[in-house]
Parts: sequence; structure tokens; C-alpha cells
Amino acid sequence: MTYLVAIIIFIIGIKIYGSRIDSNNSQVWYVFECIILIFIAGFRAETMGNDAQTYVEEFKQLPTLDELQYYLSIGGRQQPLWYIFNALCKSINSSFLFYQITHAAIVNVTIFWFVKKHFKYKFHFVLLFALLRFWYFEFEIQREILAVCVFLISVSFYLKKNYILYFAGCFISFLFHVSGIITFIFPIIWLLCSKLTNWKYYNLFLIILIGTLFCLPTNIAETLNIIGNYNETIVIQAEHYITKQQNTNALILFILDLIVIFNFYRFRRKNVKEDQFIDINIVTVLLFRILAIKFTGFYRFENYIYIFFIMGLIDTYLKMRKTSLNKVFMYIIFAYIFISRCYDYSIGWGFDKTPLINYYYPYISIFE
Repeated sequence: MTYLVAIIIFIIGIKIYGSRIDSNNSQVWYVFECIILIFIAGFRAETMGNDAQTYVEEFKQLPTLDELQYYLSIGGRQQPLWYIFNALCKSINSSFLFYQITHAAIVNVTIFWFVKKHFKYKFHFVLLFALLRFWYFEFEIQREILAVCVFLISVSFYLKKNYILYFAGCFISFLFHVSGIITFIFPIIWLLCSKLTNWKYYNLFLIILIGTLFCLPTNIAETLNIIGNYNETIVIQAEHYITKQQNTNALILFILDLIVIFNFYRFRRKNVKEDQFIDINIVTVLLFRILAIKFTGFYRFENYIYIFFIMGLIDTYLKMRKTSLNKVFMYIIFAYIFISRCYDYSIGWGFDKTPLINYYYPYISIFE
């Protein structure tokens, strides 16, 4: 019931304010929607979520401010800002609930701020984000999503060509989660992807990439150690994520995703000529999907730019819906995305093969 009420409110926001110029009323409604997601994530029961339950147990072991200096001096499995963030939360209130509310507020406020600043269809975005990524971003990747939030703030500096502040943000992002190291490389990836607007070069690039992909060593972590003496945590994380094996069903799904994203991008490039930065990030998602066929962990890097993919879906649909054929094409894209999401949530997880949806539905609050 909680989810249904939230979805209805988001749909009302689209119907009333989705196609209007910003007004005081629309701003209030937008903030209201942000508060709804903060409450859903912040006041959820500790039993909700899959990896989320690991964070509950780890929180009890994480250092307080008094223990922090010693803890950082001996090192740890996570990055230092994650320990500092939790220690600050514990210094104000030692309960996991306070941490959970604080985390939910930071994540949602940052995402809502970024979308309002850089995308005019913000009410449409909220609905699609809630359906596609809310559970995963706010329940399951609690460390990494803080790195993503810092990255989103940094992107604003990048778009203003303030590269010093952008890379400073990248460094902070990395100090929250080791996957944040990809943010240092994004400007190079974006530059490369921006040159792929010519289909002749784009197709040639894909052929070369796929051809060389299967010539690369599988053990990337071992290769990093050969190249240089990298931080042990980075190597361990690389080993865990990149060499993770896929089953046949997951591989098929990855390839299907690749085909759908590729055709969506071709359709968008042909029909929508605006917002090149969204296009660049769609190509970047496509690049990570290709790499993930062999190195599964590359899909994790999508977390940093998936917001742009959602923007691209909405932007393309709203600009092309006047033509029946184009509308049908976008309906097919949306149908595939939702069907694949439903499949993900229906498969068994863990030792007892519990369907993933059981970790999120029905919604259970701390008040029940």
C-alpha cells in the first residue's frame, strides 16, 4: 500500500506539473516527493533489503569518533570516508535508525537536486527512478551510492569546465568507495564517446572493442599488480567484482540488454538532436555493458551514470511520442526494461533461493 500511494502521488505530479514551467507549487510538490522517498527509505524496517541487512550488522562493529583515529591507522576493508560518515552518525545518535534516515536524506536530496538542476522533466524522472533503481540504490549499495552522490555534485563542476573541483570531487568519491576510481577516467571516456557521433566510426569502434575484449586477461587484479604496486583494497575489490562468474541466464540477459540499449541509442541519435551529454553517457553505459560480458564487475560502474540513462529514456519518449511509430518503439523499450526488472526480482537469491522481491515487498516500516 505504501508503494502504491507513492506511485499515485508521483503520477499526480506528472499530470499536474509535468509539462508546465516551474512554479512555487511545483517546487513544493517536488520537495514533497523527495520527502516521500526519504521516509520510505529512512523508516524502513531493518529486515528489508538483501545486502541492506549486512549494513545493519556491520554498523554495530564500525568505530565511534573516539575509536576512529586508531581504526583508520590500522586500515580496514572499506574506504576511510565510510568509517568517518558512520562515526559522525554514531556521535549524534548511536541507533541504526538515525544513520538510515541521514543516509536516505543525503541520497535523495542530492539526486533530486541534481535532476532539478540538469533535467526539465523532473517529475517523470522521479516516477521512473522509483520503479527502476530506488530499491537498489538506497537499500543495497549504501556505501557506493554516497560515492555516486559526490560524483553527481562533481558533474556540475565538470559541465562548467571547473575541472579542479571536478577531480577534487572524484577523490572524495573514491574515499567513499573504491569503485569511485572510475570517476577519474570518465572525462577520457566521455571525450572518446563524444567522437562516436559518426556511425562509421561508432560501428568500427564497437568491432574493435569486442574483438580486443576477448584477448584481454581475465584476471585484471593480477594484471594490476604486475603493472604497479596498487592499494591492496583496490586489487581485492577488482578481483571480487571483475572476475565474478556469470551464469548462462545472466549472460543472455546482458546480451539482450546490450542489443536493446544499442538500438535505443541509434533511435535517439537519429531523432533527438539535443543534450549531447545524455547521449555520451548512454554510449558509456553501452561500453560498460560490452565489457561486462567478459568482466562482470563493469556493470557496477553503471551506477554512476545510470541516472543519465533514465533521463535519456524520458527525454526521448516525450520528444518522440507525437509519432505513432516512434511511440510504439519506445513502448517496446520500456516494456523490455520492466520485464527484465521483474525477472531480476523474481529469481531466487541466497542459500534459500528467496525471490529478490521478497526483500522489498511488502513494505515494512519501523512502526509496525
